[in-house]
Amino acid sequence: MLYRVCTYDLRGNECDGFQVNDVYRTDFIAEIDENMSDKQIIQELKNIGLLKKTCKDSEFNIEGEFQYMLYIEYTQYLRPICELRPIND
Repeated sequence: MLYRVCTYDLRGNECDGFQVNDVYRTDFIAEIDENMSDKQIIQELKNIGLLKKTCKDSEFNIEGEFQYMLYIEYTQYLRPICELRPIND
């Protein structure tokens, strides 16, 4: 299944927390299968160039439901990174 990557304009900081101010569609498209592990999804985001190759998989958390939307956040500060929206044919 193909997903469009959407990134965020954030407000806040590591001490007080973050709030999404706006969402931006990108040209990044990720191919994700419902049987993929979180580690494999993070690897796909590295492969398409959204995340640095040197990032550790354990630094990220994935929430949401495969058929609808997936949310990626940086675990240490609960900082939202992006959301993956399914592309309907």
